[in-house]
Amino acid sequence: MIGAGASYGLHKKYRPPLGKDLASNLRIIIPLFNEIEHKLNDFCEDDFEAWLIKYLDNKQVFIEILWCISHYFLRFDNLP
Repeated sequence: MIGAGASYGLHKKYRPPLGKDLASNLRIIIPLFNEIEHKLNDFCEDDFEAWLIKYLDNKQVFIEILWCISHYFLRFDNLP
């Protein structure tokens, strides 16, 4: 779900954030993400992928995070 950013800027109006900005955008758009961070007492910084990997073995948390990412990126589906 998280790419290298090669298509960043492809669309002039909609620019999904690069990984270093993903967590801050998720906190604003998807309130559940903020709740997850508080529940874990672990706040994502610049390296979203490294933060996410810490929760691979916690299936419930991992799925909740993936849910947040999925719903966030749906905003960029079917762009004109």
